[in-house]
Amino acid sequence: MIQLSPSMGLSAAEALREQLLQALNADGAIEIDAGALEDIDVSVIQVLISAHKTATKLNRTFKLASPPNGVLADALKRGGFMDAAGQSLVKDGAFWTGKM
Repeated sequence: MIQLSPSMGLSAAEALREQLLQALNADGAIEIDAGALEDIDVSVIQVLISAHKTATKLNRTFKLASPPNGVLADALKRGGFMDAAGQSLVKDGAFWTGKM
């Protein structure tokens, strides 16, 4: 499991990218724990989207440990990935909502 630190700003995006690349090159499911988030930059969301797309192409499981809430849900709504009710607004939105 990859745990996101409380502050996931622009400077954290590159380190997360490296961590996700290592996970994608290893075996097993990739699970993201965003429970400790206090702030997140859209660049981190972009890194997560990219990793999810790569995992999908590799037939790998890539998911959030729990549905987004708090800071992550707010950022996804502001970014246009989810509506105010928490429903996905994007094609592969099951990653964010956990709903297929």
